Amino acid sequence: VLPKVQQELFNTVTRHASACIVVANTNNLQSLKKAKEWKDSFDLVTQVAGEPPFPVALIINHPD
Repeated sequence: VLPKVQQELFNTVTRHASACIVVANTNNLQSLKKAKEWKDSFDLVTQVAGEPPFPVALIINHPD
């Protein structure tokens, strides 16, 4: 769960979204866990009754 200020910003940014790109880092387990939280939050904020969820692309960065 995001802190209140971050949640309000997240809700504002995602209000008119039609898709989402989530980026994570393979060298950081916390980054991967947070990517899942962002996806779940996006699904919750953008859900429309009777409609499938919006597309979400997960991009995982692996620094060289």
